Amino acid sequence: MEKHLFLFFGTLFLWAVIISMNSSCTEYGDLGSDYINDDTDGINMKELEVTASKFEDVFKKADTAGLASILSDASLGRIRPYFGALKSHMPDIGNAFANRKFLYGTERFAVYEYSYQDKKLTVEFCLGNADNWLLATF
Repeated sequence: MEKHLFLFFGTLFLWAVIISMNSSCTEYGDLGSDYINDDTDGINMKELEVTASKFEDVFKKADTAGLASILSDASLGRIRPYFGALKSHMPDIGNAFANRKFLYGTERFAVYEYSYQDKKLTVEFCLGNADNWLLATF
């Protein structure tokens, strides 16, 4: 029951994030399919995995400049003030993210899950205006 509540509220939260994102991730709010896939149909997994690997590498190196380069514009504005506090945790997060699992997505939005400090966490990517995958939130 607890897992179902987590998935329900997690999905609700994700949709709130999607709706609140500005055009840095989507042009006029077109997120692709009308439903979230738990498979990879319609998702350019090769390009998505390139960005997920960049996330992993940037975190392993504690490279905040690299992190800024893969964040969507909207996310960069929200997360940049916390770079200093985040830097010391980045290598551990990067190592944990190496064992990621694709959860679900659409043609324009994707979610990975990983375990960190005995907790399941997610990393969310969105397709930018130039059809490149960007980090939405983590």
